[in-house]
Amino acid sequence: LTDLATFLGPPSVGRQILDETAATADKLGANLATELRHAESAGGAILESVAELDADLLVLSAVRRGQVGGAPRFGNTAHFLLAESATTTIVVVAGESSH
Repeated sequence: LTDLATFLGPPSVGRQILDETAATADKLGANLATELRHAESAGGAILESVAELDADLLVLSAVRRGQVGGAPRFGNTAHFLLAESATTTIVVVAGESSH
C-alpha cells in the first residue's frame, strides 16, 4: 500500500479535494456527504460507505479507456461499482486514457 499511497498523495490532498467539493455542493444547495477511507479495495469501501449513508445516488469520476462493443470501457473500480452498486450510479467521464 505504500506505493498506492505515494501515487495518490498524502491524505491531506484527498481531504482538500473533498473539502473543496463539499464547499461547491453547499454553494449549489446540494446535500453532499464526503468520507476519506483507506482500504485494500476501493470499490468495496465505496459500496460500504454508500450502504452506511443510505445514499440515493453515487457519482464517480472515471477515465474512459476506449470502447467495447459500442459501450465505454472504464477501469476496474468503475466497472465494479457499475456492476455491483444497488444505488443509482452516474459516471462523470474525466478524460480518455491513451492506454
